Order: sequence, then structure tokens, then C-alpha cells
Amino acid sequence: FAIFAHTLWAVFIAFRQRNFTLIALALLPFFVYISYGQYNKQRTGYWQYSAIAPMNLSDIYAPTVLEVAEGKAARVAFEKKISDLTSFTPQNYAEKEDSIAELSKAVLWEHPFTFISKSIEGVFVCLLEPSRYDIKNFIGGDFSSPFGLMYYLKHKDFEGLKQYAFSENGWLTLYLACVVVSNALILLGFCLFMLQTFRRQQQHLDTDFEMLLIATVFLFLITTGLMGIARFKLPFFWVLLLGSPLLYARFSAFANRFRR
Repeated sequence: FAIFAHTLWAVFIAFRQRNFTLIALALLPFFVYISYGQYNKQRTGYWQYSAIAPMNLSDIYAPTVLEVAEGKAARVAFEKKISDLTSFTPQNYAEKEDSIAELSKAVLWEHPFTFISKSIEGVFVCLLEPSRYDIKNFIGGDFSSPFGLMYYLKHKDFEGLKQYAFSENGWLTLYLACVVVSNALILLGFCLFMLQTFRRQQQHLDTDFEMLLIATVFLFLITTGLMGIARFKLPFFWVLLLGSPLLYARFSAFANRFRR
């Protein structure tokens, strides 16, 4: 749905600009998606572009929602059903994938508000998370706690957060805190960018390109949703930075008032 909606928006902009090259480029990702899904269906009997999305649905989305809504025992029982379908049920690939998908989607339909709230939470984690995991795995940061800043905030464990802050390397903790503040400022700047774009649109100015960029950001945020983590924003991070000059201008104007 997200790919279709984004393609439709891109084609709409291309038609408004009467740019047929842009129309072809806008449709290309959608045709690749459809074609490769059909190719997989011919090979496996099941239409899918990638196995990652169904795996995320059954291994992360549904179990997480079920645990929040009904508790740990419900999650364990659900994971047992998925394991039985995967390992022991003598079905072909298509039947197995259909069964797992139906079971997982039923959980989300049963608890829609929990799913939506966790997805919104995932969006903010994606935008604000300092990426402690990446520092640990790619730079080699020395962390004594298995959990990070966002874990304690999500679980409202403020006592654990205080112990975490004082038990870790002080410089790393300070760095992570600065990244969170920096990400919050970048998000604020992007909100100013969106506000400016909407105002220019109301003035009937050309905002097609800016609207496409904003739609791209929301495409990534909506599709990652509940699974949101810091590195998922890498493809559109440069778009978030477009609002930084606007934020700087606001801060400068605010500071100049006191100088006078």
C-alpha cells in the first residue's frame, strides 16, 4: 500500500508538471515491485516481493502487539503456533505463508489501537534514538548494560535510567544524550520545513518537489512503524536536515531580541 500510495503521488505531480519522463521514473519502482513479486510466485507459488515483510509481521509486529495487549503468556503461545506452522505442518510454501500471515494479521485486527500506538512510538524512536546499538557494533563502544536509553524511557524505568547513566562510560553517555537533543532539534527543523511548505502551497506557489520529499519521509516512517530504529532513517536523513536553516534562523531571531 505504501509503495502504491507513493507512486500515485509521484505520478500526480508528474502529470501536473506535464513531465512524461518523470511519469516513467515514478512508475518504474512500482513495476519492479509487481514484476519481481510475480517472478517469485512462479518460483514458489506464493506472491511476495520479499520474505522480510512477512517475517517481520509474524516475528515482531504480531508478538509485540500481543504481549502489550494480553501479556507475555499470550506472546509465547502465539510464537509456539508460528513455530508449529513453520517446522511441523506438512504444507507447501504458499499454504504455510498464507497460514502464518492470516494468524499474524488476526492479532493486529484484534488489537488495532495497540498496533497504532506502538507504531507511533516506533516512529519517534526512529527519529530520536541515539543508536547505541550501532556504536557498540560498528565503533566498539564499551557498554556494561545490555539495555540502552530508549529501552528505559519506553518502559518508564526512571530508576534504571539513572543507574544506567551513572554506570556507563561518562563520555559515551554524554555523547548519546547530545545525539538525542540533536535529533530532537532536527525533527523540530523538519516540522518548520513542512509548515513552510504547506503555507507556500496555500499561496499557490510551486511546492510539488517539497511535498514529494515530505511524502517520502512519511513513507519510510509508516512502513517501518513499530520496528523503527535509528539506522532506518539513513535514506531520508538528508531530507530531515532541510529544515535546519529555518530552525537556525528562528533561533538567531530569538537571540537578537535579547541583544537589543
